[in-house]
Amino acid sequence: MFFIKAPRIMLMAVAIGLGFISQPVLASTFNAGADFDPNNNPTQNPNDTWSYGWSSTLGSGFNLYTQQFNPGSPPVGTDIWSAGIPWLIAEHNGTGGVISDFHNRIFQPDRLALHPGQNGQYSILRWTAPETGTYSLTSAFSLLDRNGGSTDVNVLHNNDPLFSDFINGFGSSASSTSFDTMLSVLAGDMIDFAVGFGGNGFGNDTTGVDVTITSVSVPEPSSVLGILALGTFAVGSLLKRQTQ
Repeated sequence: MFFIKAPRIMLMAVAIGLGFISQPVLASTFNAGADFDPNNNPTQNPNDTWSYGWSSTLGSGFNLYTQQFNPGSPPVGTDIWSAGIPWLIAEHNGTGGVISDFHNRIFQPDRLALHPGQNGQYSILRWTAPETGTYSLTSAFSLLDRNGGSTDVNVLHNNDPLFSDFINGFGSSASSTSFDTMLSVLAGDMIDFAVGFGGNGFGNDTTGVDVTITSVSVPEPSSVLGILALGTFAVGSLLKRQTQ
């Protein structure tokens, strides 16, 4: 009787263990544009995992934007975070339609944009990791002003550079760039997407910043080993009962 049931017991335990191991890990996705106003409250900064701010130089102290408004001047319909410094802003199109304003800029729906300050200040979108894990990061930068500008765009992890490039003009291959990577982060780590004026003045420098960050974490090897150990213990216990 013992030799007949043992294989069945072992198969059951293995199946249970594999069932635990094969359970999919639910992904969490963070999108800079779509998450700008998740609760119809664009006056919140930080906004969950996202913060909007600026720094005097690349990698220096981060300052939150404190002035938020749906501007009367210019009356373009975007939501704007500002530091009260000319043109140093984060801007979002939450109207649901394409905006083409008298500054000759084109905003697609849910597009987030950054504009550097007149004295070389960096406008920054910051994502703060909600938990430790591995994340897929995709980002794209593009100039939105049809008059053509020039900016330097940067991605930093806890102020350590991950990516840097220059974009110029409008509507050409040189007017956009992208950066994709996989990152292992700790809870509270910061990923900054920073736009500077490219060293040649701050005019016509509105830069679209499209960012999606997705959790792709899987159970750690130690967790898998723990499950297998639990399965082995269960098999041993069941066999002991059968023997008795």
